[in-house]
Amino acid sequence: MISNTALKRVVTRNDLRLHVELMGIGNAVRQYLAEGKFKQDRAFDCHAICRGVSLYNQTLRTKTGFYMGVTKVERKKGVMWVSTIRCMHSWLKTPDGAIIDTYPVGFIAAHPILVASRGKYRAYGSGLYVEDKHAAEKYSTGAVQRNSKVFFGLIQKACAAFPELL
Repeated sequence: MISNTALKRVVTRNDLRLHVELMGIGNAVRQYLAEGKFKQDRAFDCHAICRGVSLYNQTLRTKTGFYMGVTKVERKKGVMWVSTIRCMHSWLKTPDGAIIDTYPVGFIAAHPILVASRGKYRAYGSGLYVEDKHAAEKYSTGAVQRNSKVFFGLIQKACAAFPELL
């Protein structure tokens, strides 16, 4: 695996192991879906995906809140003004505190991303993820929980069908 050497000191071996594990799970799920084995017409959002993954690997914790984005940067009289926007989002937290984003906002990613949560790169990584208790309550609905369980079942079936991809 090719990794960002600047982050070697801020992510643990366990963080990296979990990230690689989730890449394998993603490979198995994609293959399972590509072969038409999943017969339900259902879409999964970040909230259901994270909750489903954390049911599969219970060392990971789902966090819900906001992902921050920049909408405008202006310079006025030598001062930089930055306007931000927030997007309701869910992500996973490892036991060592790193973030694994299974469905990153604003990206098309083949795999989940591992996000720095400490050190000098925190501001560019986990500093953009803001946990919010009220947002978490909003996404603890029956529909999200049901979708999470369906996604969990999909993971189990995909991993059983394609263990060589894990």
